[in-house]
Amino acid sequence: MLDNHVPVATLATAIEQHGIYTWDRFGRFGLANDADKNKALCLLEVQYEWECDAGARYSSDPRSPLDQCKGFDNPFSQFGWPDAVIPDFANLNKSNQDDPLMRPGASTQSEKPWLVQLSSDLEPKNHWYTPARYFARELVKEDETLLKKRDI
Repeated sequence: MLDNHVPVATLATAIEQHGIYTWDRFGRFGLANDADKNKALCLLEVQYEWECDAGARYSSDPRSPLDQCKGFDNPFSQFGWPDAVIPDFANLNKSNQDDPLMRPGASTQSEKPWLVQLSSDLEPKNHWYTPARYFARELVKEDETLLKKRDI
């Protein structure tokens, strides 16, 4: 699901509210027990910490934990949902306020206007799209000539 640009916070909420599926020691795909559910949440935590670390992309290996695990033995690929029970990520994402772009200490959506998607915005494919649109609008408020500078 991380490959499908579902935010870490939304995936964690889905796991906490709906559970997650994995393979047991006999190769059967079913609802994860508490230990496996915790393992999935721990993997998401590592990914989230990487997303929040501004310097991580400039380290000797700038790939995310997910990208570093690509391949057959990828712990991220051990978890998921059958098609019949995939959570509604769009609704979970709208209600979710955990995002690496939020300011520490802010506790409500109104304190984080950069996370409010306007009806005129396209559906975001990346977690940074809505905040980027917000800050672009703020810059244009300060300097309306930016709207006329199409050749930049």
